[in-house]
Amino acid sequence: LPVFGEDADTIWLFSEEKLQEIRSKVHQNAEDAVQRCLHLQQEEQGTIEPSPVKKAKTETESVTLAEDLMLQDYYLQTIIKNISPTMKLAENVESTAVYFFKRFFLSYSILDYHPKEVMLTALWLACKVEHFPHRYLNQEKYVVEGTGREFKYDSRAFAEFGKVELDTMLRLELVMLSAIKFHLMVPNAYRPARGMLDGWAQEGPSPPPAQALPKLQGKVNKAIRDQALLSDATLLFTPQEIAVYAVQSVLNPVQRGGWNAYLQRVVGDEACCTDLEARVASLEAHLEKVKKQRGAMKGEVKKLAEAVAAKLARCRNPERDPTHPLYQKRQEQRREEKQQQREAKNRERAECE
Repeated sequence: LPVFGEDADTIWLFSEEKLQEIRSKVHQNAEDAVQRCLHLQQEEQGTIEPSPVKKAKTETESVTLAEDLMLQDYYLQTIIKNISPTMKLAENVESTAVYFFKRFFLSYSILDYHPKEVMLTALWLACKVEHFPHRYLNQEKYVVEGTGREFKYDSRAFAEFGKVELDTMLRLELVMLSAIKFHLMVPNAYRPARGMLDGWAQEGPSPPPAQALPKLQGKVNKAIRDQALLSDATLLFTPQEIAVYAVQSVLNPVQRGGWNAYLQRVVGDEACCTDLEARVASLEAHLEKVKKQRGAMKGEVKKLAEAVAAKLARCRNPERDPTHPLYQKRQEQRREEKQQQREAKNRERAECE
């Protein structure tokens, strides 16, 4: 499977303009689908009962693209700042979940799938991909076989922890696998950052003291986690570029000289060094812009997110909302079609016999 190499790398790296174009197109397609479903519901009003949760309207105020991205960002921060510490997620699990979450929303809008459900599904899938044992969700879900203990995944406990319906999470897992093109092995910036620091400490020049290396590594990991993962950097820059930025961002002026000398020696080619410097500077500018945007909304993020979530409840795509009667009717139609297909096959077999 093309999980690494040119294919996977080029699929998931974009320019800022291309990223904006993709998101605009996805959001517009979702809006068009909502309006199409609402008009269809109006035509079928005699056969579809009003939703017990909300009444669909043929004309409704939709979530804007800016609000779409804001609510995505809110739940992305929820992964990093709230759920991850609670679940004691390993760094690679947390990073993989963020990649899955952001890649998913390049194919779908929050009008299609609620970001809370997507967030939990991304965490569930990342735990399985990274073989992360979250036993504390349910102490009865592992079994002892012989001399070893075999971990047993418990999707029900995971869904209960996230307060999401189990059927919703498992159904969305298949949608997510398709959206991320089954690219399950996600490279993150933690590994190259650790390798660079180890190489610098062993080969110099002017390496950091060995006793200071763990503390320096912790600062680098924090920079990756709190800055790169909480932005679009993972869709705009390679893990190696993010790692170089994270290391440089925590060094003092004295350490910076030795680090630059080491980096130039490792990269070798002068043109490549210049290109790397330009990319890292571009990443720094991107993160600074994100920081200013968040600073402008400081203290109001939760209130704004709740307002967008309330609006979203009124304008989700009915065909993808399990609480909506149109979704339930489509599911019933699919079940009837499958039943008819099975009956037709049974009749064919009976005739052949």
